[in-house]
Amino acid sequence: MSDKNITFEMDSDTLAIASSILAENDYSVTGAIRVFLQQVALTGKVNLPTEEEIEKVAIFYQL
Repeated sequence: MSDKNITFEMDSDTLAIASSILAENDYSVTGAIRVFLQQVALTGKVNLPTEEEIEKVAIFYQL
């Protein structure tokens, strides 16, 4: 199996916050994405909220 590089665009503020939280939990962004994709490949499931659900939570936190 060969490695494949991927590139994506991400809001810089969100990336900075996520990077900090991941580092506190001994993950890099790359490592966390790798683990997530391995889990999807292994289980055949995506256990994530939708973007709409995330937006609703963000609005709730702003209250």
